[in-house]
Amino acid sequence: AGANFSRTDVWHDPKEPAITSVAKFSPENFRPVGWAQNAPNPTSTVAEGVLDFRANRLPIGHADRRPFVYFVTMAAGAVGAGLIRGVAGKLILT
Repeated sequence: AGANFSRTDVWHDPKEPAITSVAKFSPENFRPVGWAQNAPNPTSTVAEGVLDFRANRLPIGHADRRPFVYFVTMAAGAVGAGLIRGVAGKLILT
């Protein structure tokens, strides 16, 4: 059986049939015995005291967010107008 067989619980899952356990015999499914009881389970990936930008984002309809939306709309309109002007110039002058 070997040392890896006795140190992992890849074969032993009482909640599923044996054929399913055998089908999962690959390295990504190997876990040490007792892994679920000893695995770290942090409440957040952000350390305490580090600014998390999800907490201070403005809501979608907030009044302070609207100028950015207006700016992006104007920039897209300017790019679109430039493309239309370029196409029209090519059609007229060609």
